[in-house]
Formats: sequence, structure tokens, C-alpha cells
Amino acid sequence: AIRKYNLSEVEVLIMNCFYGNLSQYFRDDIYTQFGGVQEVVKEMQKVLTSFIKKAPKHNGGVLYRFLKSHDNTNHKIGDIFEPTYSLTTTNEDWEQDKDVYVITPLLEEKTSAFDIYKIYNHNEENQVNFLKGTKFRVTNVERDSKGFRRFYMDEI
Repeated sequence: AIRKYNLSEVEVLIMNCFYGNLSQYFRDDIYTQFGGVQEVVKEMQKVLTSFIKKAPKHNGGVLYRFLKSHDNTNHKIGDIFEPTYSLTTTNEDWEQDKDVYVITPLLEEKTSAFDIYKIYNHNEENQVNFLKGTKFRVTNVERDSKGFRRFYMDEI
């Protein structure tokens, strides 16, 4: 399937790094303690964006991000959230005991979400990525019976 998408060798390398245990190194926010994002990281991010854009655009359906310790959980209704990285989501609600973003993307022709799992489905995660710079509006915040939060957002 990878050949079908005309990935360069560098895009395949970056894809493997991103799918592996190196995905956090593509996030701008981890470099604040080091004085900012280095040029090599900016180049990696450019190649990652090129790879993501070669995937089919997401064609509807709610997306989920099961939050990790480094994810922002200080959202209130009406807030605009603009991650400084490519936000990784899935099209499946795994119903994990975690805080979660529940995102309604724009329609296919306007969305910045791409079904990268259609190029390569890592661990059957059905990974969908938003391009860096995509903005989201928080429309609701709920707590479940176990105290975990669901942050409902619309892509804007």
C-alpha cells in the first residue's frame, strides 16, 4: 500500500519514527526546556507534514484522542485549542479509563484531518492526524462516573 502513495525514502523513514516510540520528538512543546525547536526538528516536521498530506483526507466521523500526561487538559467551554504539533487521533472510541478529546472534524473538503492508517495501519489503531496549526473549539466538557473528562471539540 505504501507504494500507492508515492512516499519518498525520507518520508518512509519519518513515518517509521513517527509510528515508533519517537512521536513525541515531533512536538514543539517538548523543546521549550531546551531553548526552542532546533532546525533539524523543523525539517523532520516538514517531512512529516508532507507524509500526512499524501494520505486520504478524513471523510467524516468523530475522532478520539486518549490523553497522555503531556496533553493539555485545562480546557473550558468556548476555548480555542491550537496544538503546536500534528494532533494524533483515532476513529475508534476505545472506551479507555482516560481523559479524552472527542473531535468533530470539518467536512472532507475542508478538514485538516488525514487518514494516515490507510497508508500504514500501525497496530490496527486507525490513526488519523490533523495538520500542525489546526484549531479546535471546545464545545463541552463532561466527567464520566469514574471522574475522567471528555473534552468535546469542533475543528474550526
